[in-house]
Amino acid sequence: GHVRNCARPLNRVVFPTAHNAMSNAADKWGLPNQPHGLRDQLDAGITGMMLDVHPSNGFGGVAIGTPMLCHGFCELGQRDLVQAWGDVHGWLGEHPRTVLVFVLEDYVDEAALDAALVQSGLRPLCIEHTAGALWPTLQELIQQNRRLLIMLESGKGQQPWNHAYAKLAFD
Repeated sequence: GHVRNCARPLNRVVFPTAHNAMSNAADKWGLPNQPHGLRDQLDAGITGMMLDVHPSNGFGGVAIGTPMLCHGFCELGQRDLVQAWGDVHGWLGEHPRTVLVFVLEDYVDEAALDAALVQSGLRPLCIEHTAGALWPTLQELIQQNRRLLIMLESGKGQQPWNHAYAKLAFD
């Protein structure tokens, strides 16, 4: 959200990132990584989130295979992916000059992730970058209303929003 970053290309900006952002004490997860929920993390200035997406194992009556935010064992905490991303979509609507980065530890297929992006309203906001091309500036992304970069740790898939984490970033 800082104006001084607007002229910088996306790959020349640092994004404060929460590891296992979905695993948090506010949502009563067992052994949480973060004290606050996703929205509170965004409000605090976290613009990068590492999220684990697993297919539901049926815990809590959730249909088996439903994409869920879980940290290894859904019994320790889980949240429906579409619902969580819907909250992020609402937050982005309230913060039209902010660009976010998601790094997904993906255990569901790309089609399930794409469906969740569509259902949550985030799909039109996804950045689509061609490998080898220059990165747009934050201002260009804001003007295009493409304000969510998604990178998959698996590197699998072909959707234009799908970027291989290992080829673009490091931690």
